[in-house]
Amino acid sequence: MPRKIFSFLLKGFAALTALIALYFFCAWLLGRMEINTARKDDGTITLYLLSNGVHTDIAMPLYHEVFDWTTVVHPSHARQAGSVGYVGLGWGDREFYLDTPTWKDLKVSTALKAATGLGRTAIHATFYPLLEENENSIRIQVSPEEYRKLVHSILPAFKRQNNHAVPVSSRYGYGDYDVFYEANGRYSLLTTCNTWTNRHLKNSGVKAVVWTPFAGSLMNAYRNRQEL
Repeated sequence: MPRKIFSFLLKGFAALTALIALYFFCAWLLGRMEINTARKDDGTITLYLLSNGVHTDIAMPLYHEVFDWTTVVHPSHARQAGSVGYVGLGWGDREFYLDTPTWKDLKVSTALKAATGLGRTAIHATFYPLLEENENSIRIQVSPEEYRKLVHSILPAFKRQNNHAVPVSSRYGYGDYDVFYEANGRYSLLTTCNTWTNRHLKNSGVKAVVWTPFAGSLMNAYRNRQEL
């Protein structure tokens, strides 16, 4: 009997290892396959792809004739946003967002719940006075039509009341210039914060990759463009 149990555990470990290897291989392969590469990055509206190395946000003009984001989110929901030019939006597991401001705060239970899609989700909005390109910020020029598609792709991610996003009532954001909103959808290993960002860029017709759970693949797709 012990031998059978050991054999069963060994097979289970081998299967798990194979699945993990397949996951990372697919992430590496599909994250290198770029789409919408033929479009010219010469639109009149400036967006920014932001990353902290793990997570990506899409930053858009707070006010624009194509869409006014204050009709959905608003700087007054933050502690003291002040003068705002851009709003950066990112989506993710609600508990991970709220209870894990730094990696040292990460709990095994939080990670497992996020990975398996058992928890709720939230949208993190950060208000910026200005943005510029740097190693963690990449400028994207889009046309009004591309921007319109991007906005309409993102809007269903918000839980809304009277067309306004619903702030998470339990707390503000991490600092003075951000806030969390209730969101739709389920986070998992297949649908991460970065697949969310990538999907909306893809839906708008701008450069993206086939699929990636990681920030690096998407950022690299745009860095490759800049190096040409």
